[in-house]
Amino acid sequence: SGRNWESQRTFFPECKDQITFICDNGAFIMHKGEPFFISELKTDLWKAVAKKCSTYGPECGAIICGVNGTYMIQNSVIQPAVSQFYSEVRYVDDFDAVEDQVFKVSVCYLQGTEGALFRDFHSCFSEQANLVCAHPLFMDVMNLGINKATGVSLLQQSLGLSAEETMAFGDYNN
Repeated sequence: SGRNWESQRTFFPECKDQITFICDNGAFIMHKGEPFFISELKTDLWKAVAKKCSTYGPECGAIICGVNGTYMIQNSVIQPAVSQFYSEVRYVDDFDAVEDQVFKVSVCYLQGTEGALFRDFHSCFSEQANLVCAHPLFMDVMNLGINKATGVSLLQQSLGLSAEETMAFGDYNN
């Protein structure tokens, strides 16, 4: 899923420590309640993505996803959209306060991420990161080569599972 671990575990509270979650479009995998795979972004990359968001005004913001939590700068304009997908957000005064293994930046833009914003971010970051429109208002930024399919493949290889032994599902067309 493109959703983060904190959100996904609320959907499966009875079995969250018994199954595997491929979270954040493959950038973070939880297996039986333990981190299994983390595709950590370089600090200067995720901070550059966050800074780029600020050039779009208050209708745009960065949600920083890390192993220990999800972080954003308080923004009442995008907060209603963010709260639909991120249930446990830690607010910081600036992103220099984030001391975590960051594996995804989710960009929320109330005017939509599938047009000019995606093209702009793609021209700036496509050689360093994989950009995916995860929802009409959200674009996710992960390391190159990271996506849901690579997450499934990594898990299959590591656990010795075939495609016939694997089931995956999600909630959006990415």
